[in-house]
Amino acid sequence: GLVGSHAETVRELRSTIDTHLRTIADLQAQVKQLQSALAHAQQSEQAALAKWEQERKGFEHTIITLQQNIAELLAQRQAAADEIDKLRDALSAAQSALAILQKQREKEVADHAAKVKDLQLVI
Repeated sequence: GLVGSHAETVRELRSTIDTHLRTIADLQAQVKQLQSALAHAQQSEQAALAKWEQERKGFEHTIITLQQNIAELLAQRQAAADEIDKLRDALSAAQSALAILQKQREKEVADHAAKVKDLQLVI
C-alpha cells in the first residue's frame, strides 16, 4: 500500500544519498590528490627556477670575467704594439746613425788616401 510505497521511496532516497555521499568523498579524495600534485609541481618549479637563476648568475659571472680578460689582453696587445713601434723607431734611428758614420768613415778614408797620395807626390 501507501506505507510500503513510501518506505520504498525512502530506501531509494537513502540509496541515492549514499551514492551522492560516496561520489562527494571520491571527489574530495581526488581534490586532495590534485592539491598534493599541484604543491609538488610548484615545489619542482621553484627548484627549477632557483637552479636556473643560479646558472644564470654563474654564466653572467663567467661572461664578466671573460670580458675583463679580453680587455686586459687587448691592453697588453696595445702595450706590446706600442713597444714594437718604439723599438722600430730606435732601430731606424740607429740605422740612420750607422749610415752617417759609414759615410764619415768613407770620407775619412778617402781624405787619408788623398793625404797619403799628396805625401807620396811630395816624396
